[in-house]
Amino acid sequence: MMLDCNSFNTIQHNLYNNDTDCTSKGFIDYYSFIHLFWTYFITLIFIGLKFNKTFIIVFIFVGTILFEIVENSKWGKLLYKKHEHKENEYNGDSLLNIIGDIIFGLIGTFLAFKIKNNITKYGLIVFLLIYIHIIDKNAFFIGFDVFMKYVNHVFFY
Repeated sequence: MMLDCNSFNTIQHNLYNNDTDCTSKGFIDYYSFIHLFWTYFITLIFIGLKFNKTFIIVFIFVGTILFEIVENSKWGKLLYKKHEHKENEYNGDSLLNIIGDIIFGLIGTFLAFKIKNNITKYGLIVFLLIYIHIIDKNAFFIGFDVFMKYVNHVFFY
């Protein structure tokens, strides 16, 4: 029997568990909110630095796609397996999950532009940090770590 990674019960379960058969397979999983957090946070920084709105949106969109390419490359999968101690389990994201990650990244940017109230704006950061920390204490830095190691490998070796 094929597991439906996009059923409501499976999605709900995946939002609170990082070690399921559907992690990185369905449209949404707990990593989706890590993508949302980073793009939200980076967009807020760019807004604070007075970057052009079009530049920010294009930068986040292209950056999110590049991250997904790196994350799902042979090198990115090996690094993730090593970091998460999942030597034989992780084979990369499904296309549906990649699309979901990109959309959640764009949602993060959209929220950063739309939320004007500072309490709500920074409250969302705190909420997402707490959520990410509760689900997986290491998850917050996995993507950043993979990306920076890739950049270091490509440009400095």
